[in-house]
Amino acid sequence: MAANIVQAFQATLSPDQNIRNQGEQVLDSLTTQPHLLPQIIQLGTANSGQSDDIRKSALLCFGRTINKIDDLRSINQDVLLQICNSLINCMKSETSVHLKGAVAAAVSNFAQCMSSSELDWNGYFPTIIEILRDPRPLQQMIALDTLQASVSLKGSETLIALQQQVVQFCIQSLTNGDTTMKLTVIDFLSSAIVLLETTEQHGAYAKQLIVPLQNTLIWLIQNNKFDDFDNASASFCELIENSEYLFVGNEISIATQMYQLCCSAQHKETQQSALEIAVCLISQEPNLFKKNPVLSNIVLKLLEWLKSIDNDGAELLLNDEDPIEVENWSYAEDAFFRIVEAVGGAPIKDVLFKTTLEYLNMDQWNARYAALVALSLSVIPGKYIFKTTMSDLMKIVLKFVNDPHPLVLHALLDLLEELIEAFPKMCRRRHFNEIMQVVIVSFNSTVVIVQDKACFVVNSLLEEDKQTAEKLLPFVQPLMEGIFKTLNTSNLKAVSSALSIIVFITRVLQKQMESYYPLLKNVVDTLLPKCNTKDTLEHKGKLIEIMCIYSIINTSFFPDSRQIVLKTFEELCNSNDVGSPMLPYILSGLCRFSEANDAGFIQCLGPIVQIILKRLLLKENPEAVVMDNEISVTNPYTEEKVYLLQTLFRITTSVKKAYGPYVQDTLNVLLPLISDPNASIKQVTAHLIPSIFEDAIFMVQDKGITDQNSVLQQVAPIYYGIIDHLCILLKKEKFTDNIQSYLTCLKMVLVLGGDNTLGEDRIGMIFESFDEILKKILDGVGIENDDETIQIQNVDTDVLDDEEYEKIQDAIEEEDDWLSLILDITSYICKSHQKTFFTPFQYKLFPRVMIYFKQVEDSDKVSFAVAIIGCVIVDGKIYDFVSQVADQFIEFSHHKNIDIANNAIYFLGQFAKVDIPQFVPFIPKVLQSVGAMLSRQRTRAAVELADQVLICVGNIIGHYYTQIPNWQMIMQQWLNLFPAKSSYDEIVSLLYDLHNRGLLLEIMKLGNVAENIYRVVLYFARSLENESTSDETKKYIAQLIQALCPLVPQNVISEIWGKLSIDQRGDLDSLFHK
Repeated sequence: MAANIVQAFQATLSPDQNIRNQGEQVLDSLTTQPHLLPQIIQLGTANSGQSDDIRKSALLCFGRTINKIDDLRSINQDVLLQICNSLINCMKSETSVHLKGAVAAAVSNFAQCMSSSELDWNGYFPTIIEILRDPRPLQQMIALDTLQASVSLKGSETLIALQQQVVQFCIQSLTNGDTTMKLTVIDFLSSAIVLLETTEQHGAYAKQLIVPLQNTLIWLIQNNKFDDFDNASASFCELIENSEYLFVGNEISIATQMYQLCCSAQHKETQQSALEIAVCLISQEPNLFKKNPVLSNIVLKLLEWLKSIDNDGAELLLNDEDPIEVENWSYAEDAFFRIVEAVGGAPIKDVLFKTTLEYLNMDQWNARYAALVALSLSVIPGKYIFKTTMSDLMKIVLKFVNDPHPLVLHALLDLLEELIEAFPKMCRRRHFNEIMQVVIVSFNSTVVIVQDKACFVVNSLLEEDKQTAEKLLPFVQPLMEGIFKTLNTSNLKAVSSALSIIVFITRVLQKQMESYYPLLKNVVDTLLPKCNTKDTLEHKGKLIEIMCIYSIINTSFFPDSRQIVLKTFEELCNSNDVGSPMLPYILSGLCRFSEANDAGFIQCLGPIVQIILKRLLLKENPEAVVMDNEISVTNPYTEEKVYLLQTLFRITTSVKKAYGPYVQDTLNVLLPLISDPNASIKQVTAHLIPSIFEDAIFMVQDKGITDQNSVLQQVAPIYYGIIDHLCILLKKEKFTDNIQSYLTCLKMVLVLGGDNTLGEDRIGMIFESFDEILKKILDGVGIENDDETIQIQNVDTDVLDDEEYEKIQDAIEEEDDWLSLILDITSYICKSHQKTFFTPFQYKLFPRVMIYFKQVEDSDKVSFAVAIIGCVIVDGKIYDFVSQVADQFIEFSHHKNIDIANNAIYFLGQFAKVDIPQFVPFIPKVLQSVGAMLSRQRTRAAVELADQVLICVGNIIGHYYTQIPNWQMIMQQWLNLFPAKSSYDEIVSLLYDLHNRGLLLEIMKLGNVAENIYRVVLYFARSLENESTSDETKKYIAQLIQALCPLVPQNVISEIWGKLSIDQRGDLDSLFHK
């Protein structure tokens, strides 16, 4: 048999494909003959007498075979022992440096497989360490490679105990070893450093490695070992990412050294490798570099490289191709983005704007291209430097719309696309016309990627609202001319994007698009017969969707569109073809009819629903499953199901009562899907189930039943069935993402059910499920944990710069996580079932909450307990409880954990807002504690708490100022917290309430009136920039501005207005001139 195996390996090296296939067949059969594996390893050893090629093939074959065996416990223990011994022998006897990697891989791979099968390789790490002590360099290198690949295995802590010996061995090898040894040590350290720095003391000892490591990099360059330097630099970057202590204090010096090396190197690969080390250091410790000149030098170098693109590179990009090798200009794009992502825009603002302005004024096309690319790359990660310069930037860059080089126009479009993503409202409101002019010019380009990019830009810019439709109107004719030109090209991507634009324009401007029907009919008649390949299925779907939309505009347009879309839909859902590119657009076409309440669609609703439900029940092919992570499974089946579920959601929200007869059948399919392994399916289903339940309510109400109790009686089995099902799932679930989906669904269903619809038993069941969740997730009962010690977050006392301040404010936006959802649902039950909620709460959830309230060492538990106690007091009107917790809340308001302090301050403010009598005696303490935060420096902690401090103090003064002698002094300090940068709806509402109480104008007169008005008006301007600010808040802002203006002369108002940016003034003006 051994001879046959040798022959098989020899066959795999044959130039003849048939012979190679025969050899592979023999070797593939080894998975069913694991007793032969020791012989395979023997063939790979140095004393086998085989050539290096055969030996390497044998070792690789062993690794492949082991990986194909699901569970090594199926192999006889004696065979496993033989394999272990053979592998160790292979390590000890190897003589060829070219096979060191193959040997180490065979050993470490087998160790990994043993660990995965829950088998122990007795003595694995001690044996590898013993080989590391072998005086022969090759055996040392094999041991290092093996250890590097084994750092995650149980037993690797052996290295921790030997930390000093290992560090000294690495220093010695880096100093005296040959090139291969030096590279092997750096590779080893890139992974193993985590075991050599487990304590601060070990980290300090490991810092002895830094000089030998630097010297090794320089030595490689000095000895013209450029390829080796490139390999070493890659491992060096991994070492930077994985090390906690090694580079501390040396980051700037190493980055400077690598920058200088980059400037002096002759080979582009070496230049990139050297600069990459500096970029990695900046990415790891951005704050160290923000004010250091080496950052500007590196940015300038990258901008210079961006400008190095030549005509050959341009041709590649214009043909939508990647360069064969990584050129400096292509590397610079990636590196530049990562630097801005790390340090932000502010530290590089001056050098960026100065250099790009110079480049834009140059005659060379590549300089103009580089400037636009650099600006484009900076927009998202450095958005704050563009926020106030947007209008000026637009004036500068838009003149390149007529640039003679198409790549410059493409870069301009790319920049516009990034600006739209970062500042969508600003682009649509202030720069819509200019952007559309660039798009129209681009459609007339002969370069397909320019046309394609223009389609992306216009799709990003357009939004289905009345204002967009009005602004779009003057551009319809030139836009459609460009689109028809694009449709006549052979670029499938551009054609697809152009069809999407037609769909949008037709939706928002139906009357104006009616005249284009003859031209579009010609397009459809021409393109549809050509859409008969896999690559054109998407186009076919979009064409059918366009037919559906036009049929809704005028029933004489595409009169057979209903039959076509229904027939295509049925064929797709009855076929074995899963995940057709056409399906999303066919479904969208159906939804267009649904949303138009098309009579023909309503007549076919029953069969359509049944087809969708049948397709949702389609069993998946196990081979198609791809695990994204432990809690989400993705495959073509799941992607298709998401489309189908989204379609059902659009149908149920549009036909409403007409869906009533299909509610139960639909729920029978949906309730199991909410616990589907795919995260997207869960999330869509969580929103779809409440929509289905709402349709059941609409159907009952349509029968003339309007009394809430009577309606509930009709839908009770559905209502309580959903709640019970969700509670069962919540009690069993261990993953927070899934819990979040279930809670999202439960929250919406409860709100639809209305007030006083739950008995105490069912309320208790809900609270009991919450208790189970908390027990599993926060207490870790019944699930595995990673033994991480929960630590209270320390207060960050570093003063923030302007950009950091803005970033923190942006990040403050409240997330609807699972704990927040539990609080929301508890709050709703307290409000809607005030007479019945407390007893089940007291017995099912309150005991755990009070335990958490006292566990001050665990921030998550304390934060949650503060919030839920606050909810019960405020929403459930359990006011007597205030006196028992107020002192603790006041103490928590200064807690070093931001979440705890934030929740405590928020509810202290809410106690004041709802006028709880029991809270009044605590007001002086609250103002003394929370009021002290009014004069804090702009630290991270102060910024994150600023909104709640504003709201809390504002509510207290607003409701109790007559009882507070020094309220004016407090409110003068309070004004200094403006302009805040979040909580817009709540803070504007608070200001409006203060105005209605006759207090706001008095407050604004405290101190410098003009400065006070500017601060508040600037806050108003920022609230208008925010995408989610409500219309009601905008109305309040308009009224408040009108009230504030008479406080100062007109010339002062003009000065205040002049301090705002053009866009901010435009936003505020729009409140009064619509």
